[in-house]
Amino acid sequence: MRKHLAPVLAGLLALTVMGGAQAAVMNFDVTAFSGFGAGNTAQGTSNGVGWSMTSTHISNCCGLPNGNYAGFNTPNFVPPVALTDVLHIFSDNLTLNFNSPISSILFYIRENGGTANVDFGITPTLVSGAVNITGTRAAPTTSGGVIRYDFGAPVTQLVHTANVFDGLDAAWYVARSPSVPEPTSLVLLGLGLAGLGFARKRLR
Repeated sequence: MRKHLAPVLAGLLALTVMGGAQAAVMNFDVTAFSGFGAGNTAQGTSNGVGWSMTSTHISNCCGLPNGNYAGFNTPNFVPPVALTDVLHIFSDNLTLNFNSPISSILFYIRENGGTANVDFGITPTLVSGAVNITGTRAAPTTSGGVIRYDFGAPVTQLVHTANVFDGLDAAWYVARSPSVPEPTSLVLLGLGLAGLGFARKRLR
């Protein structure tokens, strides 16, 4: 019995490891934006989840593809993400929409010398760096840092509730809700279950 089940258990272990590896991916891409100035929109992906941003002021975009930014790779940002797009934004009516439910989100933020803040009406947790958190408002310094929002229930939208004044550099990395499996995980799970059924037939 143990001999026949060994391959199945090995496959399920590989599935678990791959799932963990996928969760560790840090990827933020800006795939389109409507232009520079007030009232613009942008869209892209974050760890494979599509996002769109409405009603914001974009003054620069996006990252290493056009040489504007070096990413977030100073000691204030843990883990560092050097190869990333970056949006320079400020607005009083910023909304983020996601095409899949998310359970948490990491914001990498850096002030450009003014008094910018981030406020989605949820109290964030400081992960690293220098970000001043007062209630639900997070004000990054020019050195910047990382904050995390955890949601009691999965969300598909974040609405900004206070001005992002003077502008800040930002990138965000979402964690997909566990209730929404990765497509690859579903395929591997199916194969694992099929293998388990096959092994049980051979034992009869």
